[in-house]
Amino acid sequence: MVKLRATVFLVYFPITFTLAIINVWLKTIPNPNLQKGDNTEFTKEETEGITHARASIKEFTHGLIGHLKSLYDYLESVIAEKPLLTNFGLIREQEEFKEFSDVFGKTKHTGVTPTIAEEFFSQTFEKLQESYHKSIQQVSRDLLLKIGEIQMDLFKKL
Repeated sequence: MVKLRATVFLVYFPITFTLAIINVWLKTIPNPNLQKGDNTEFTKEETEGITHARASIKEFTHGLIGHLKSLYDYLESVIAEKPLLTNFGLIREQEEFKEFSDVFGKTKHTGVTPTIAEEFFSQTFEKLQESYHKSIQQVSRDLLLKIGEIQMDLFKKL
């Protein structure tokens, strides 16, 4: 679960911030094919510096895409593994949960029977599982969109 929280943070803030910084870099680095502002040509050293800076940005962007793809693969494995199901099973095996379930199902004047109590716990788990699954799927989809955005938008500029 800690990795999932870190993933959500990693996707929504730092990636957007990093993309903004890359766009600033690309806007501030001049085009070596054009003249300077004072209508003079770039020197050979300046042209090499510009080319080197653009190559560094491109290399950084490729590395970023590699990390994002790894993160996407991790999220897809979390979706496939269904970790809540395992944890819920472990919780239900605990003596404290069994005692709580017994008290919950046998309390008089509530109209709750052991069968209704069991259905309640199962339905609650299903709702939690569905919400968790939808959240991870949304983060995974957003990540895939970010990867596509980087590939389509930034590589055109590089």
